[in-house]
Amino acid sequence: MSTNITQEIAPFSVPAKQVSAWVTETDPKSAQEWITNLPMGDIAEASREIYQAIYTLNRLKIGPASRFKILQLYRQPVDTISNALKSQYQKNVFPLNKIKRQLAEFVRELQMEMAHGYKCTILDAEKARFMWGKKELKVQAATYAMFYLGEVLKCSYEVYMACPSRVWNEIHGIYQYAEQLGWLDFKNETGAGISPITKEYLINILMGLNNPYQLPEQELGKVREFLEGWAQLAEISPKLEINNIAGHFLIDLTSDSPPAPFPSDVSMQPVSHLRSLNALGIARKLQDAITRLKSGVHVSKLGLQTDCLDSDCLDMLKRMMRNWGLAVRRSRSRIKARGKCFIASGLRAIHYFSSGQTPFSVHGPNGIDAQSPAAIPGPEDIVDIECDEDSGYIDLDVVANDDLTSTGDSQAKPATADSVFRIDQWRIADESAGGMRILHDGQIGARVRVGDLLGVQDSNNPRAWRIGAVRWLKTPSKARIEIGLEMLTPDASPVAIRLLEKENMEYSQALLVPPMPALKRPATLIMPAGFYKREKPFEMIEADGMQRKIKALDLLEHTNAYEHIVFADMAADASDTMFSL
Repeated sequence: MSTNITQEIAPFSVPAKQVSAWVTETDPKSAQEWITNLPMGDIAEASREIYQAIYTLNRLKIGPASRFKILQLYRQPVDTISNALKSQYQKNVFPLNKIKRQLAEFVRELQMEMAHGYKCTILDAEKARFMWGKKELKVQAATYAMFYLGEVLKCSYEVYMACPSRVWNEIHGIYQYAEQLGWLDFKNETGAGISPITKEYLINILMGLNNPYQLPEQELGKVREFLEGWAQLAEISPKLEINNIAGHFLIDLTSDSPPAPFPSDVSMQPVSHLRSLNALGIARKLQDAITRLKSGVHVSKLGLQTDCLDSDCLDMLKRMMRNWGLAVRRSRSRIKARGKCFIASGLRAIHYFSSGQTPFSVHGPNGIDAQSPAAIPGPEDIVDIECDEDSGYIDLDVVANDDLTSTGDSQAKPATADSVFRIDQWRIADESAGGMRILHDGQIGARVRVGDLLGVQDSNNPRAWRIGAVRWLKTPSKARIEIGLEMLTPDASPVAIRLLEKENMEYSQALLVPPMPALKRPATLIMPAGFYKREKPFEMIEADGMQRKIKALDLLEHTNAYEHIVFADMAADASDTMFSL
């Protein structure tokens, strides 16, 4: 957030008025002419100019009506610039490098300045003695302030950065302020539905409740699109006596955090700063959409107001249903732990290391070849690399030279040869029977995303590789990355698989998970995403050369990185030649 902020009578902050060397248009007509001449073909220059203009405007004394009109003119170029800059750092390795993180912080600060501008409008209008349409202007300004604070959250969640301090305080503060002044009774032009302030507030708190650090890349935008159409199905109430807490959450208007699951073991009495959120209405909408999607209805017929593929949409709906329909608490307690572990990222890397650093091949006489291992860094070779912590002014000239002038993918692509993999050393922060939280400071050797598969090698047992899935990811500082892992299995064997229905299909790496009698689960298979086809025959070759003909029975889980299936062996047929290599 910007520095030099002063607290006014309202429960939110605005920049202090000050003299600046920068100049900006304070007349809406002149501002429109200036915006028309912005060099949008040069994103770096346009970004700098629009940021300086908004920053300066927020620190000048100007009439609330003029300020509001100018801010409305800025909305389109800010949106265009933000989308252009986001394309430069989204879908990148985490944690973001120095330049990419500066871009993300710049976009977030741009949204923050827009929010400051609308908050200034509210306070300026409150002080105005005579003003036509005063209430409507303040309600609109409060709605846009709430929207842009939500964009600050969204910018943080999209790249798994920690949210700036006091943003949630500001969001709750605007809602409480509007509630106290009776603005929540102000409806849209049609007079139907809920107030625009309440709708934006619901979008923000539901977005925060959807475990944003656990979402796959690009999903948060689709969640927000869904909430644009359906957030009004949730309800906020001062009543705290809840018989069934499923789908209910507790809002603390004085906190700097999103709502929390409603407590089940405490008798709640009405308190001025506490509210209850009932999300059952939106959960019912989700359940209906899930049912219809499973029955074969195309996603375009569901009225979700967001575009996604059927399979991806089903997963997204299930995640929202789980997060908003029932507050699931951790089933196992975490124990703080201090130690180190070695991480291999991705199914192919895990396959490589668990097979004794053997390059993948299925052309030898005994199935998977045992060739000489490639020379790659092992645990004894790992040295943590510290990132530059310089946090000065975001120099868009540097960014322009490196990224914004390129029309292609500026991200350097890692080597893709099966024989080139890397182990990174991480620190264990805490651990439970079902998972762990791990930390890393500095650069990492492979891309990490929510839904990725990681192999965890204990420092005390270099031959053992536990398999875990990334459930959440966060980059709380410029050089640190934190990951929440759910452990899928304490052990797995490298195998090769291919679909038999496609002639001459190449083999792919997969991991054979042994049976888990305690969970009454048979042997399962972890394979690349996109392989699963129910009842279709596979060929599987184990490390010892044993060949098995199998078929997929059920899909336990799938992410953008892998599929975890239950399978069964098919009856052997002596005349079947598809088994021969």
